[in-house]
Amino acid sequence: TFPNAPITEALLDIRVQLPAEVSLAQLATYYDSVKERYPTKRERHSWQGGFKLNPPGNIEVLQSQGGPDGYLFTSTDGKQIVQARLDGFTFNRLKPYDRWETFRDEARQLWQLYIQVADPKQVTRAALRYINRFEIPLPMKDFKDYILTLPEIAPGLPRGLEKFLMQLVIPVPDTPAMAVITQTIE
Repeated sequence: TFPNAPITEALLDIRVQLPAEVSLAQLATYYDSVKERYPTKRERHSWQGGFKLNPPGNIEVLQSQGGPDGYLFTSTDGKQIVQARLDGFTFNRLKPYDRWETFRDEARQLWQLYIQVADPKQVTRAALRYINRFEIPLPMKDFKDYILTLPEIAPGLPRGLEKFLMQLVIPVPDTPAMAVITQTIE
């Protein structure tokens, strides 16, 4: 346990396939189970659009789609948010983060309430994400004093590094899971 944990957000996202008869109105009843701890209710909207490049350089605009797809419920202090959506469930914990057990137990209880309301047929994806923010004192001598995995600058290039974005996708042995690590400078 860190006295000042670098976690700015922890997020559990579970994507599901719901029965065809589950509606937004049915998801809205989730509020009845959580309103004492999560009194703020907002409708959630999604939007999707795109374009396609066709030879010889013609652009085709694809039909946009979207609209309301669920609800967000926020705790009194604004530090926790739970989403009940037509495509799944998400639980967010914003800073300060206590510990895994506290996060896990709250997420489990909220997930069980979602199951009671939405009755998902199948879980199609589960993801756990932590967003950490490390404040590194400047000037610094070497990044490796703070971060162990870094991009390597080729010989002959200047040594300075103003920005970088690096993503590693690492298979977790003996599971169908992947660890995705993304690093950048803010």
